[in-house]
Amino acid sequence: MSLSAAITASPAASLELRRPLKATLLLVLFLFLSPGLAQSETQSRTVCPEATQAAGPVTAAPMQQATLPAHVAEQLVASLTALEQESGRSIGLAAYDVQTKTAFFHHGSTRYAFCSTFKFFVAAEILRLSQQQPDLLTKRLHWERAAELEWAPGTRGRGKEGMTVAELCTVAVQQSDNTAANLLLTELGGPDALNAAMRRMGDTDFVIRDDEPEVNRAGWETGAADKNANTTTARGYLAALHTVLFGDMLAPGARARLLDFAGAVQTGSRRIAAALPDTARLWHKTGSAYGNVHDLGLVRLGEGERARDILLVVFVKGERGQLEATEDVLSRAAGFVLDAFGVQAGPVNS
Repeated sequence: MSLSAAITASPAASLELRRPLKATLLLVLFLFLSPGLAQSETQSRTVCPEATQAAGPVTAAPMQQATLPAHVAEQLVASLTALEQESGRSIGLAAYDVQTKTAFFHHGSTRYAFCSTFKFFVAAEILRLSQQQPDLLTKRLHWERAAELEWAPGTRGRGKEGMTVAELCTVAVQQSDNTAANLLLTELGGPDALNAAMRRMGDTDFVIRDDEPEVNRAGWETGAADKNANTTTARGYLAALHTVLFGDMLAPGARARLLDFAGAVQTGSRRIAAALPDTARLWHKTGSAYGNVHDLGLVRLGEGERARDILLVVFVKGERGQLEATEDVLSRAAGFVLDAFGVQAGPVNS
């Protein structure tokens, strides 16, 4: 608000404006006592919009929600329910068409152990912080060999030379590197810091209590005091995903970097990707452990003004040792949703 607008908006000031001479004297006196005001206002107009955006508090991006036509929604629910019964698996799903504001949920408030999918949001929060800490992404972290976990394809043997935070984000998302995830989680301030970040993103269901590899099991599975530990819901994840990719949490450059990470993921080709038409693009993050098979991401169809963006979160809980069969269930579930949203899905896994 400009100075003149601020004065006009005040009832007391409005009375003063009825006395032009007095108002003028007051304004001159105010500017005399505050010589930096005009300069600071001018400077604020020249600040890069991205910098201004990064400095502000993060708030969850509001999601206006329309619904599918009743007969379409009923058929979709019937298809997903039949798939669950046929496969013996539980499906938690949330979808959102960004352009039409259409949302759909199936067991959207049911909790699932989120497994490695949390690494996407760790990278997102790191990128948010980097907007306030310009040297964060180039900061080099080192670790002892004892800190290297079994699944560490991007970090193994590199503890002495170290890796930058940006490099760790890359392998955490693209290769689901567990050592990288732990290093980044520590850099954020631990599980409590990530819980707070997820609340700001809009996921009020997210609870993380452990790092890798214990993070892959829900509290009710381990006997932890917090039964909801290391779980979230499809509905909660969808809200966070929308904030990260379509809210003001990340400036365009940081968002593009996150999409670079998620656009070259080396896992999950049999999941959402298998349900997409050849012309679609996918940015995503997977997670798998103890019978859980998950995938979340952004599907884009078309380009420019005709582009269509669909956010998808799909959790599937099955039996251990049946990864490919559970991936097929996830892919079929994603295909059902895309079809209901009017997207011609690609061939599912054979």
